[in-house]
Amino acid sequence: MSESSVSKTKQEENQLVRLERLVDVFYALVIFQLFLIVPTPETTGKTWESLGDYLSDHGINIALSLVGVVVVIVYWLQSNALLGVLRRTDAVHTAYSIFQLICLLTFLYSMKLGIELGEPSTGNWAFESAAATAVGLFALLAYSRARQKGLLRDDVSEAEAQRYAIRYRAEPITAGVSFLFAFVQGAEVAGFNLVWEASWFFYPIIVFVVNRFAKRTIG
Repeated sequence: MSESSVSKTKQEENQLVRLERLVDVFYALVIFQLFLIVPTPETTGKTWESLGDYLSDHGINIALSLVGVVVVIVYWLQSNALLGVLRRTDAVHTAYSIFQLICLLTFLYSMKLGIELGEPSTGNWAFESAAATAVGLFALLAYSRARQKGLLRDDVSEAEAQRYAIRYRAEPITAGVSFLFAFVQGAEVAGFNLVWEASWFFYPIIVFVVNRFAKRTIG
C-alpha cells in the first residue's frame, strides 16, 4: 500500500471517529429538545391545580413526546450498531449520515409543529411518520455504501454484514407502517389517533419477522 493510500485510510478512520461523536451529540440534543417541547407553566403562562388538569390539557402533547423519545432512542441504537461495525468512512457515507441527521431534525420539527398547533391532524401524523421513515432509509443507504466500498471492519463476515442489512430494515418499515395508519379515519379519541399510536408498537413484531427472514436467507 502506497504512502498516499495509508494517509487516506488514516484520514477516513479519523473522520469516522468525528462522525460518531457528531451523531451521538446530535441524538442526545434531539432527545433533550423533545423534553423541552412538553408544555410547562413557563412556556404556556398557565398554571394547573392538579396533575389531572395538566394531563387533561396536554396529555396528547406528552404522548407525542414520549413516542418521539422512544423512536429517537431506537434509531440511536440503530446508528450505534451500524457505525460500530465500520473501520472508516468516506465522503459519500458521511453525506448519507448527515442527511440522516437532517431527517432527524425534520422529525423533531414535525413533532414540535403538532404540539404547537394544539390539535394534531392526519397531516401531522403522516409528516412525523414520513420523517422517521427517512431517518431509517438514510441509515440503510449509508450502511449499503459502507458494504460496497469495504468500509466495514475486517472481522465482520459477509454473513454478519448481510444480517445487519436485513435486521435494521425493521425501523424504517415500522415508521412506514405508521405512515399508512396515519390516514385511518374514525380512530381519533380526545385528539389521539389510537390506531396510529398503536402502530408504533408493531416494532418488536417487525424485528422478530425480519430476524426470522435473515436466519432463513443467510442460515
